[in-house]
Amino acid sequence: IYAFWEDWVRRQIWVDRSLDGGATWGTDHLVATYRLNTAPFFIPIPPQPDRGVLPMPFSDCAPAGTEFENRVYVTYFDKSPTSQDTDAYVRFSDDGGVTWSSDVEVDDEAVDAYQFHASISVGPDGTVGVSFYDTRADFPANRRTNRFAAFSTDGGQTWSANQRLSTRQSDESGP
Repeated sequence: IYAFWEDWVRRQIWVDRSLDGGATWGTDHLVATYRLNTAPFFIPIPPQPDRGVLPMPFSDCAPAGTEFENRVYVTYFDKSPTSQDTDAYVRFSDDGGVTWSSDVEVDDEAVDAYQFHASISVGPDGTVGVSFYDTRADFPANRRTNRFAAFSTDGGQTWSANQRLSTRQSDESGP
């Protein structure tokens, strides 16, 4: 069992692992340090200016018999290193969560749109899927969102072109 959490005071994602069904736990390991200022807990962004968002990590593991068997994945969103928007990222570990890859951006938008609330799932064939909210169709206002997804067949190193899942935009930017 893997447990991931956000340490919002220190702006970090941590993981721990239990090998006995949760009865005991091992050593906590650092996964990532956010560029976002997570100290206020709820982070206001244009599509969620009143309620704010939480950059909580979500995870999954590659099943037995696949090319990247037992690879642990975590997805989260964070501030872009080159602009003020947020992007969806994935990291992976092949040693039980002790060390982690660098972050790999999943979204492929070409404007400064916001991606947030990323979720992840690994299929029975090892294909990794990540979905996330995205404001690219409402740029530059960045208030209305669509849900997008991307897929990786090489263990999370590269991602397919993003596919829009929703047929209509959602606007949760008001009260």
